Amino acid sequence: MNMLMSDEMLDIPAEFRSVAKQHGRAMLMTVMDAGLASEAVKTVVGVAKLTGRSELLSAVGVLAKAFNNTSTLLCKSRGWTEEMLAECDRDLMLAYAGKVKVAGSSIILDS
Repeated sequence: MNMLMSDEMLDIPAEFRSVAKQHGRAMLMTVMDAGLASEAVKTVVGVAKLTGRSELLSAVGVLAKAFNNTSTLLCKSRGWTEEMLAECDRDLMLAYAGKVKVAGSSIILDS
């Protein structure tokens, strides 16, 4: 590995660097962003349902659709197939699972 590659990976948590090396930094970041966006949508939908705020449901639906459309266009423009993205997601989840330690019935994140 050359020094440039090493420097480019410094902002990526160590447990995810192998995923970035295998699938590329851009794909890793796209898959991570998609996962985080999905979790954010679930959170806002939950709050909207609890509070009865239908306008939040509508707004988050618009944002989710726009994000999905943009992400799909990005992935297609880079030549990424659904299979490639699924492999990256799987490897990301495996790397994340290696960071989580289960002790008894509670989960402890290794920081």
